[in-house]
Amino acid sequence: MTRIGFLVNVVLVTLYGILVLMSPVLAADQQPVTLRIAYIYAPDSGVGQAGTHYARLVQERTNGKITVQLFPSSQLGSEIQNREALMTGTLDMCIIGVPHFAAFVPEVAMTDLPYFWKGPEHFLTFWRSPIGKDFTSRYEAATKIKVLAVNWLTSDRHILAKKAVKTPADLRGVKIRVTQGFQHHYDGFLAMGASPVYMAFPEIYSALQQGVIDAMENPLEDMYTSKFHELAKYVSLTAHIFNSRTVQLNAQTWAKLTPETQAVMTKAAEEAGEYQNEAVRKIVGDVKGKMAKEGITFVEPDRGAFAERVRQQAHPKYIAKYTNGQALYDQIQGLAK
Repeated sequence: MTRIGFLVNVVLVTLYGILVLMSPVLAADQQPVTLRIAYIYAPDSGVGQAGTHYARLVQERTNGKITVQLFPSSQLGSEIQNREALMTGTLDMCIIGVPHFAAFVPEVAMTDLPYFWKGPEHFLTFWRSPIGKDFTSRYEAATKIKVLAVNWLTSDRHILAKKAVKTPADLRGVKIRVTQGFQHHYDGFLAMGASPVYMAFPEIYSALQQGVIDAMENPLEDMYTSKFHELAKYVSLTAHIFNSRTVQLNAQTWAKLTPETQAVMTKAAEEAGEYQNEAVRKIVGDVKGKMAKEGITFVEPDRGAFAERVRQQAHPKYIAKYTNGQALYDQIQGLAK
């Protein structure tokens, strides 16, 4: 072999090695798998768009070995039902809100009270901190669920009601839907002046229609894509809660995937979270204009009055629930930049 031929072979071998490292699943013995992923959000929502993007990324990066089958719009049940199905192994994956950690890591409830976070950077800094990672590990150990990403950020949550809400006095007697099992949301809205009612997300539309509830609270994009704005015409821009959704996978299913596939799915979930965040930013701007054209009146409330009541009545109640609760509260608040 000539020197030139030898060098060509060296280059080809090196390039092959680089390609294998860039596409690790090509070198792994991953059997073809179809994974079902469920979520309550509509296909055109930020989560819906990002779910489609995630499925595409996974399929491309595993060369078709992993297919993610989408079940949006509560097709397989509520968030709680999806999580329970994940725990029993009757569902492979789901996208649900990080507040659901509170059922297994009680301290999470405190972090999901109204007016707890200073903004998205504060939220993400915490979940990437040692305390946040410890919360995630405890949730995974208790549920046998693998958390792939926590960065699918929501926009601010506001109140959609059948009347204008500017102050806590305006919420007196207003029946507002809160998420099933979220005692901290219930307590937060009691402090804000409302009469909270536990209800699953799929039941909201008919409950508003039938007068079972007078109001609900969610990000604007969820109000619009689920058409709740058809039944109540006032949005109070309270910006009371900020959190995220998480991508979760059944632990037994996770264990059956090769390490290379696991790495691909985790990275894709994080990237799809960034995709979702950008989609949500665009949707919120578009949705606000559409809602105004469709008869929604946007109300600028006295946020300070709402925040003061929650911080005086609800925050201390949850600080007192936990060992070293005040220290934990102060430590998390200290992460805000």
